[in-house]
Amino acid sequence: MIGQTISHYKILEKLGEGGMGVVYKAEDTKLKRTVALKFLPQNLNSTPEEEARFLQEAQAAATLNHPNVCTIYDIKEHDGQQFIVMECVEGATLRKKIASGPLPVENVIAYAIQIGDALQEAHQKGVIHRDVKADNIMVNAKDQIKVMDFGLAKLKGSLKLTKTSSTVGTIAYMAPEQIQGGDADIRSDMFSFGVVLFEMLAGKMPFRGEHEAAMMYSVVNEEPESISKYRSDLPSNLIQVVNRLLKKNPDDRYQNDSDMLNDLKNLKNISEVKKKPQSAEITSIAVLAFEDMSPDKDQDYLCEGLAEELINALTKIRTLHISARTSAFAFKGKQLDIREIGKKLNVQAVLEGSVRKSGNRLRIAAQLINVEDGYHLWSERYDRELKDVFEIQDEITENVVRALKVVLTDGEKASMEMGSSPKNVEAFEYYLRGRRIQHQFETTLNKAIEMFVRATEIDPHYAPAYCGIADCYAVKYLYQESTDDNLKKSEEASRKALSLKPDLAEAHASLGYAISLRKQYDEAAKEFERAIELDPTLYEGYYYYARTCYASGDYHKAAKMFKEAARVRQEDFQSLFLLSDVLRTLKDESGQQEALRHGLQRVERYLALNPNDPRAWYGGGGALIQAGQPQKGEQWILHAIELDPLNTGTKYNAACAFSNLGKIDKALDFLEDVIRNGFNHKEWIEHDSDLDPLRSHPRFQKLLASMKS
Repeated sequence: MIGQTISHYKILEKLGEGGMGVVYKAEDTKLKRTVALKFLPQNLNSTPEEEARFLQEAQAAATLNHPNVCTIYDIKEHDGQQFIVMECVEGATLRKKIASGPLPVENVIAYAIQIGDALQEAHQKGVIHRDVKADNIMVNAKDQIKVMDFGLAKLKGSLKLTKTSSTVGTIAYMAPEQIQGGDADIRSDMFSFGVVLFEMLAGKMPFRGEHEAAMMYSVVNEEPESISKYRSDLPSNLIQVVNRLLKKNPDDRYQNDSDMLNDLKNLKNISEVKKKPQSAEITSIAVLAFEDMSPDKDQDYLCEGLAEELINALTKIRTLHISARTSAFAFKGKQLDIREIGKKLNVQAVLEGSVRKSGNRLRIAAQLINVEDGYHLWSERYDRELKDVFEIQDEITENVVRALKVVLTDGEKASMEMGSSPKNVEAFEYYLRGRRIQHQFETTLNKAIEMFVRATEIDPHYAPAYCGIADCYAVKYLYQESTDDNLKKSEEASRKALSLKPDLAEAHASLGYAISLRKQYDEAAKEFERAIELDPTLYEGYYYYARTCYASGDYHKAAKMFKEAARVRQEDFQSLFLLSDVLRTLKDESGQQEALRHGLQRVERYLALNPNDPRAWYGGGGALIQAGQPQKGEQWILHAIELDPLNTGTKYNAACAFSNLGKIDKALDFLEDVIRNGFNHKEWIEHDSDLDPLRSHPRFQKLLASMKS
């Protein structure tokens, strides 16, 4: 056809050919401008369906008037063949540009905003493109985007057209719901746009398959590789945009173009993304609960457990502040910007990741992100067997340390080695299940014990599982059933842990906790001292040592240990509130007020992240009463009771609060209830200064006399 004149269009050259048309460059002899003519391909029989689709392209695109959409001028017919007259875009397709490799980040963001603007214009007019791909996006000489080929578009209210014996669209770009035969909507275009965005950044497609069926399976069932595997210079915000666009479930993607465009346009302000700035030394980090990407979404215990293991390892570095588990895990399942999370947690870097477990295969992705600028400091993906999970933990920890440029002491290196891993990975899984349940405190202790015991049955040499058993039985003895059997089981389990791993700090702390409840205070002190010597960052070593000193009446040592506990876990408010009680007993009024002030600052930050934790409400409520805010303090206590009315800790602290408020009968009612339901820490009650207003009351004296010594 080259050289022919059709109507008043002189055909100059062939520009390209695709499944739905052949395109020629032509001269409009009337208006003296260059145009493009698109015909149905000659080798395609022009069925009524194909003609309808071809006409639909013109109708759809002709409704759009936007600088990033290829303009349609007219529709004509020649020898029974319809063709579209449209703007001729001089330039290259995105496909051609990507062929040379990944594009610069600033170019990708500029292109993405223009593509997003074009799609928004189409969607607002009721037009869904349904074939967004790199071949259908042109970039002209001025770096202006033109979205082309609405040949597969679906107008609102128009006839739904399907192509016989083949899949409509290019499979590698199609949304899962399209491949599965569902209706396409604006979110389907967004998925395809996400593929284009991934491709521009990585130079590779997120989904791959050697043939059509394999590609379809990959799009529907497999998670794309982490884009950070290909690029280390990407802001976390940009990665989050791509990840959200590529969600399998349409409900998890952007629900409108405006939100997507806002996120893209905000990226332009990240130091214009041209060069990674030199950041200050990073000394604080949060480890978020990893996201469960498994098909059945049943790996929560592994996601949280892996993150907690990393927290425990990194906590051993004295120069690094690690956000506490409860604070970091409060963001689980929330779609928040990493920089916003970092600011809320007051850390400079955030480690996040995902876990996908299928049978014995494990895929773990992790990335360390600088909160200040949103850039990746490090990222990696691990495709291994489940049995390799311990090696993965070690590798992630080592890479984080290396990325943060932390210099470890010999002691820190030794304590960070995960030498207490079980021989059987199934034992580790049960241990993680038990630890997750244990965090729910009193109500699920028996279930947690069941998980820890199962871990020891699978691997009888796994010391941490025995520590879990020991701690659960100690808590049962203290708050539920003050039986010799519970205390005996706690001590036996902790001694078993020590026999297996004599240098395990947690085991010494567990034994110290158990025997302190037998009032063997000197022996308990030796165990706590040894635990602290082995791991100077072990919070439980200081905290339970402090409680033991308090119960035995050694207030000066208790004050010192509570201060250390608050130092090693800087989100902890409980140690500071107990410190204030000790300092009140020691008549150190200024120290007491300072402890209260710092404790209240911490508890308010904690409650902003964990508003449903009764321990924070009753701890803060008691502190407010001591700090001279009785009305607010009582409100907090009542809220804690409302949240968890059966919890022993809630009721005991309510007794302390009402005692300080002068509501003696109410305080005694709670205290009687606590003791009747199994609380038997007589020495603690004898030394707790919060209960001083009750001591002369006959009901209190009778209660004390009823308790075992």
